[in-house]
Amino acid sequence: MPIEPINPPTELSKLQFDYAWKWFAYHADQRVKMFNYMLLVIGILTNAVVGALEKKYPAGISIGLCVVGAFLAFIFARFDRRNRDLVWLGEDVLVEIERKSLFGSENKISGRYGKQVDFGILSRQVTEETRAAGCVFHDAWMGKHRFWIPTICYSITTLFVSSAILIACSHK
Repeated sequence: MPIEPINPPTELSKLQFDYAWKWFAYHADQRVKMFNYMLLVIGILTNAVVGALEKKYPAGISIGLCVVGAFLAFIFARFDRRNRDLVWLGEDVLVEIERKSLFGSENKISGRYGKQVDFGILSRQVTEETRAAGCVFHDAWMGKHRFWIPTICYSITTLFVSSAILIACSHK
């Protein structure tokens, strides 16, 4: 199928694209930075818990550090959820701009394996993700941030809570 011609972009459509791209890029970058900060903070708190246990400080200090770690890991998961939603807002606008101004809505190209796919990047991603919608295993296998970041955050929360319980039980 031949590629249908697209009208030249207007100044308004250029402005819309620039705004949407900057929105998307800012929040996507913020999401990765927040995860990195979480790993740093969790590493420091874990080191503090181990140090407090090795130096035989009162159990309350180690338990308190575990509670703080669990709380922060949980909060980071919630921040990530908010950033994910903000990234998706930008993606939705970019998909629409792709379809209406950049690549067209009906245009297809021959993909990597000879299969006809949408002529567009995010619009193609949306089409492919729609086929696997709701499959947690697919998201995990594909290394999707929407699966792994919350899973890691909630796992760390669970580990800190479990550690606090073990410390409390071992110091009775």
